[in-house]
Amino acid sequence: AKNELVEVRGISRDKKREVFATTEELGLALSEQGNFVTVVEQKGFASTFYCPGDDEVVGKKIIRRTSFKEGQWTKKPKPKRDNKGQIIKGEYEYFD
Repeated sequence: AKNELVEVRGISRDKKREVFATTEELGLALSEQGNFVTVVEQKGFASTFYCPGDDEVVGKKIIRRTSFKEGQWTKKPKPKRDNKGQIIKGEYEYFD
């Protein structure tokens, strides 16, 4: 068997309080079928489940990735303002 990462959406759309209980019940029901299943993340009305594969396959672990890079975003410089605090139109030079 392989490692699997599955996202289930639309859990208990009527009541958000029931999402946690339904997620846990679904995880237990899947575990009772013979596969070890664990809840990785619960966000809104969606939950992510993880089922590890056989230990025989080495180096095939699922890595959760993100597109975040250090220094990817920079702050927008503040525009020049007059003594009342209003932005001076036509002035495109920014303070450093």
